Amino acid sequence: MAKHIKDPGFGQRYSQKTQKMIRRNGTYNVKRLGGSFSIKDFYSYLMGASALRFTFFFIVSFLLLNALFASLYFALGEGALKGTESYTWEDDFIHAFFFSVQTFTTVGYGGVAPHSIAANWIASANAFIGISWAALMAGLLFGRFSKPIPRIAFSEIVLIHEKAGSKYLQFRVVNQRSNAMMDTEADIVVSFLENNSEQYKKEYYALKLETSKIKFFPLNWTIVHLIDENSPFYDKTQEDLDKLDLEILVMLKGFDNTFHQTVYALHSYDSKDVVWDKFFVPMFSPDDDGKVVLDLRLLNETISLGS
Repeated sequence: MAKHIKDPGFGQRYSQKTQKMIRRNGTYNVKRLGGSFSIKDFYSYLMGASALRFTFFFIVSFLLLNALFASLYFALGEGALKGTESYTWEDDFIHAFFFSVQTFTTVGYGGVAPHSIAANWIASANAFIGISWAALMAGLLFGRFSKPIPRIAFSEIVLIHEKAGSKYLQFRVVNQRSNAMMDTEADIVVSFLENNSEQYKKEYYALKLETSKIKFFPLNWTIVHLIDENSPFYDKTQEDLDKLDLEILVMLKGFDNTFHQTVYALHSYDSKDVVWDKFFVPMFSPDDDGKVVLDLRLLNETISLGS
């Protein structure tokens, strides 16, 4: 029989149906309540945030900090900053804002300078915060660029087909980068949702693969599971998979030779991703010079049986 897993960490009992446990982008689909916040949590969030969100935080934090110091200079009134001409309060605030930017970034053009003692104290804090902010942003930028993030592409579909009298389940993965990945492993857990006594319970099974580890990963890798009497997919139809709320949880692990670190990629499939009686089209072929050409555009291309 297939190896039954009591609980791989996702929980078993629910009062109602739930969404997929792993999203398409590999993140956990879990909402957390009641957790405490710390600076390290915010740092972790910024390290993992999308490029758009990080850029938004980068720009907005710069503008808000300088607007804060501009407000402090403005609140001191006339004479706090030397080298400005006061016409309207809007002009005074803009002068104070750009003086804060110059102090914040240590540019210091020299046209405007703090005049009063209070303004000098504020300018000192302005410079200190600016240096600290620049150091923090530099660390975050370096951390984000140096963080080993795999670019493993998973096929959008899972195929179930029969070949040479045996039935197989398969999907495929490919490294979108040209860097060397080695000792790549695949672990797959299948979950079925059953309704017992008005309570939903998830059953988990470890999927046995024909090849669960490859030494080298220069091309695509088709991950294959034999559907025999020991498989959780044995004798199941598409209707059965829909009723059981199938979810296939995939974890890929490999050693990235560029970063010299082990990297991970997560993905999941559900019953709507299962395609029957299709085969994947080969992704690689030799060119005229005898070199192997890998076409990433063919990752999801299939043909029918007998084609």
